[in-house]
Amino acid sequence: MVALQHVEDLLVCWLNELLYLMDGEGFLAREYAFDHLDGSYLKATVKGESLDPSRHLLKTGVKAVTYHDLSVQQKHNRWECRVLL
Repeated sequence: MVALQHVEDLLVCWLNELLYLMDGEGFLAREYAFDHLDGSYLKATVKGESLDPSRHLLKTGVKAVTYHDLSVQQKHNRWECRVLL
């Protein structure tokens, strides 16, 4: 288990998990809502469907989520992030 210290760590791990679910399990996330997020805990509800190549055109693959140009800030009681893939 990895000790996560920052919201940036949580976000990168969560996005990499969604990427694994798509690549490894064929799950395509469509909607998500963060139920809780702080420096040590992230809880989200994710809705989606099975990846269907006849309906879902994937143009470019993402190999991993990284910290490059990642920013996470809390503004006016909301979280705002930017991720480059």
